[in-house]
Formats: sequence, structure tokens, C-alpha cells
Amino acid sequence: MSQDEAICYIKKAYVQHWILKGLKMEFKVPKINKWDPHPINVSQSVVGFIGNNYFVLAESDRGPQIIQHKNMISTQFHIDPSYHESIIVLDNFIKAMI
Repeated sequence: MSQDEAICYIKKAYVQHWILKGLKMEFKVPKINKWDPHPINVSQSVVGFIGNNYFVLAESDRGPQIIQHKNMISTQFHIDPSYHESIIVLDNFIKAMI
């Protein structure tokens, strides 16, 4: 693994989530980012609008990597053909949303 990569870990509570279908519990992602999210667990620290609707589905040592907020999915990593798992995430999103 190079210093431009991170290991993404799927949280056990979300292994059956539709966006994670076909992924291993751990996989490499690119970590060339303009910013990093704070690794705080928002669902436990913020009450109300965000707290009940924000889920960290996968994370790395740098913080959240795949999150869901209501009907939005966000990845901290870029979708890159050289990282096959990132293509799986995009494919799952397209299949679920179309």
C-alpha cells in the first residue's frame, strides 16, 4: 500500500447495505483529498435533523469514507478505475437509483 492509499473498513452494522453490496470488509481507496472529515460520530453527538439521519457506513484511520445522510451517499475517496471497489460503489448507486 502506498502513502496515497487508505484501507477502508465497512462497519459490521452496515454489511448488508445496498451501496456496499459486493465489497469485502476491507478494501483500498485513494486518499488524495483536499480535506478530511472529522472522525466524530455525528449520529451520537448531534441531536435532531442530522443525528437520526446520518450514518457512517465505512471508515478508515483518517475518518469516515462512505456516509449516508437521508437519501444521499457520499464518499471521501474519488471514483477511480484503478480502484475496482470504488467502481462497485458507483455501480451499486446507479442500480439503486435508476
